[in-house]
Amino acid sequence: MADDQPYWTSDVLLQPGGMAVYTEQVRLIFRAHKGEFRSLAAEVYGDLVADPMPGDNAAQTRFHAWQVARLLRGMERHTQAVVALAKQLDATHRRVYVELPKARAEKAAQRAAAKELHTARRAQRPSVEQAPGRPVREELASPDAEVPAFDLFPQGSK
Repeated sequence: MADDQPYWTSDVLLQPGGMAVYTEQVRLIFRAHKGEFRSLAAEVYGDLVADPMPGDNAAQTRFHAWQVARLLRGMERHTQAVVALAKQLDATHRRVYVELPKARAEKAAQRAAAKELHTARRAQRPSVEQAPGRPVREELASPDAEVPAFDLFPQGSK
């Protein structure tokens, strides 16, 4: 990211390679926080158990220490989710906005080539009139030919 721009914008993200740089930065930042939260949770739990509140027995001391430390462990889990989602964001962006248009262009080129080949083969095929071994019936080939009619109810016969 440029030094003159203090934060990320969609314009910067959507430049080539911008999303990959952004998600890698997010992953690095949150990986560091994940380690901090894990070590802080263990440290806070140990300190609170070592220095109990007045009036707490041993079980209450461990329970109260667990209550405080579990929030730090929850923060650790959430940072792990952010790391995973950042990786998924980059992969999805690449799949949808980078690879999909290329695949569509390739398929369109294949369809155009197949259509061109089909048209060329069709043009090379002999027409019905030129087909060898098939007699051409003039009355059916001519649009002005009279089609014999079949009368279901003849007028003169009974």
